Amino acid sequence: MRLQILTLLCSLFVLVLATGRLEDKSNIEDLLNAFNLLIDEKKYSKLGGIFTPDVTYDPGPGKDPGQPVRGLDAIINIPKTEIPDTVASYTQLSTKLIKFVPPFDKEGRSDRAEAVSYNFYLFFGAGNLTGETYFFYVKYLDKEIVRTKEPGFGGWRIKFRKLELV
Repeated sequence: MRLQILTLLCSLFVLVLATGRLEDKSNIEDLLNAFNLLIDEKKYSKLGGIFTPDVTYDPGPGKDPGQPVRGLDAIINIPKTEIPDTVASYTQLSTKLIKFVPPFDKEGRSDRAEAVSYNFYLFFGAGNLTGETYFFYVKYLDKEIVRTKEPGFGGWRIKFRKLELV
C-alpha cells in the first residue's frame, strides 16, 4: 500500500512539473507567433510586449553585418524604416524548438529559455511597388528568452535574438 501511495505521489509531482513547463513552452510559442502577427499588422509599437527593454538584436548578414542593434526603441525602428507602408506582409512561423536552460528551481522550472525558429516572410507590393513580391526564409536564434514580471505570455520576453538567412 505504501508503495502505491508513493508511486501516486511521484506521478502527481511529475504531472505538476510537466504542466508548468508545458505552460511555459506554450507561452513562449505564443510570444514567437505574436511577433509575426505584429509585423503583419504593422503594430510595431507593441513589440515591447515581445522584447525586453535592453534587447540585443544581431541582424547577421543583413544591413550592418556584425553590428548588433541594442534597445527596444532601436528594434521598433527596424520594421518602421525597412517595410514601406505600401507593402503588405504575410509571415509564418514554421519549425521551432524551445529549450529551457539552467538554473532550475526545485520544481524543475527555469526563468530562462532558448529557441530556434524558422520564419517565412512574404511581402506584396502596392502603390509604386505594385506587382513586386519578395520572400525570405530566416532562422531566428533566440539565445536568451527570460521570464519577467510583465503581463502577457507568462512574462516571457526575448532578450537576445540573432537572424540568419536560410
